[in-house]
Amino acid sequence: MRILRLSAVLLVSILAYRICAGDEKGPDVPNAESAAGFFRLGENSMAHTWTIYYETIADKIDDRWKSFFDLAQKLGAPKQTMDALAEVKKNLSALPLGKAYGQWTADEQKKFISFPSNADPIFDWIKKPDYQALFYFDMGRLSLEGYFVIQKLVLDQGYSIDSYKSTIQAIGNDAEMCLTDTGFEAARKRLAPAALQILKDIRALKGKLDDPLGEGFTKDDVAKLAQLCKSLSTMARENKLLAEAEKPK
Repeated sequence: MRILRLSAVLLVSILAYRICAGDEKGPDVPNAESAAGFFRLGENSMAHTWTIYYETIADKIDDRWKSFFDLAQKLGAPKQTMDALAEVKKNLSALPLGKAYGQWTADEQKKFISFPSNADPIFDWIKKPDYQALFYFDMGRLSLEGYFVIQKLVLDQGYSIDSYKSTIQAIGNDAEMCLTDTGFEAARKRLAPAALQILKDIRALKGKLDDPLGEGFTKDDVAKLAQLCKSLSTMARENKLLAEAEKPK
């Protein structure tokens, strides 16, 4: 069971960011390594919103939080962002994170859902023009949700597609936003063609999910979605997200 509100808020928030950001500039993304860094930050952010992640890494939770914090600092997160992330960790550390969610008490489940998200302070830091850090961060979030969360819950553990239909739709919506939002134009132009095509393929799968007269969204479609998202993550880890990274030196 995951905090459902995070992806639901994201689409409207991006539009509001362009209006509210003012003249303050967001973090620089000068090269493929930096783009990959914000992508991995998005993966970390999304992972830490799912109890299934903590259950999977039960003996490594503190190490993974440290890796998350170290990456944010390396990318230039200001003190107020780091302090807010530390507060999120403190809140969550009071819960039985390594146990299956079904074994939590009702009060523990309620607390988990009520806590602020780790994404909020990160958004406050990177939601500024030209939005390139936000773009790659969002790509990392949707990618992790596809290749880890949906893969694990629907394919590995056998939960129904309908149980996580809203999550699959959110992945498609985020891909659509990356492809069409005018605020992301500068970042989108830098994407490697293969990465851009993956986003288009994810969007196409969402179209199949949305079609009321179609054949329906199948386990094969879930597997394809998970593989597409994993491919994005692999490109990031190999510093190949940007077209400029493909040019001979």
